[in-house]
Amino acid sequence: MTLAMAAKFKDGILCATDVAISSGNAKRDMVDGKWFHMEDSLILFAGALYYIQEVQFDDGDTLRDRLLSVREKHDGGDDEDACELLEVTPATITFYEHYGSFYECGDYGCIGNGADLADGLLAMVYTPGRSEAWLRSHFENIFRIVNKKCDGVSRDAKYTVVKDVF
Repeated sequence: MTLAMAAKFKDGILCATDVAISSGNAKRDMVDGKWFHMEDSLILFAGALYYIQEVQFDDGDTLRDRLLSVREKHDGGDDEDACELLEVTPATITFYEHYGSFYECGDYGCIGNGADLADGLLAMVYTPGRSEAWLRSHFENIFRIVNKKCDGVSRDAKYTVVKDVF
């Protein structure tokens, strides 16, 4: 399970994901965050890892093109093959689900297991234009709380910042 969050601050967009990966009864921690680069975007992901990797390595020009292409290959309709993604550019945070639908999130977005809880917690404290340190301390508290309430979300997280230049 995964929790991934992205939120704007005065100098960019702070992105964070937990590090837990589970497969069957095995649980491991990732070395890096649950994200990959695509052109001028950082893509945060939650869901079936093999499915996300197929999206990552697909030939489509846009994230939506890749999602539609992979979805067509998995036309069995099995929602176990689901994923959610946040596409983060220096100016926007956009939510995508595995069918290819999307919407712009505004100042912040959350995906994965515990995303509803994290979104509510972030809504209570978020103030635009604050510092990275301020936002990071709130992210750390959110990971701590979600870890207690949602199985499979680790308290440990990896962070990165998207700024005007990649």
